[in-house]
Amino acid sequence: MESLLQAIPYILFSLVAVTLLCTVGAIASRKFQFNFAYLSLFSYVIYILIGYFVSSKANLSTAFLASLIVGFYDATVAWKLCIKLNANMGLESDQIKNLTTSKALIIMLFMAPFFTFIGFMFT
Repeated sequence: MESLLQAIPYILFSLVAVTLLCTVGAIASRKFQFNFAYLSLFSYVIYILIGYFVSSKANLSTAFLASLIVGFYDATVAWKLCIKLNANMGLESDQIKNLTTSKALIIMLFMAPFFTFIGFMFT
């Protein structure tokens, strides 16, 4: 429990970073006509940093849990925010409707721990 408490500042910072990335990225992708998916590199960096900082303060298990919490937020709240802000995803509107939250969650279940482990390897 103590290790999870040590991770809370990093989780909160990551939630803010994901929200800013989605908000600014969605608006910029629409305004400057680029595919929002190109910004996924920045998302990977967030998860690598979670792995690095949380595992250096706590342990790898806590880092995985922290990344899954942020990944859940990313796949639900941030995903809906990107859709509401009409991010340029390079898809037609009916294709975007087929991109469900459950698909995004499944992707995050694999992506978040993977990049978190990469961050852990730097500690």
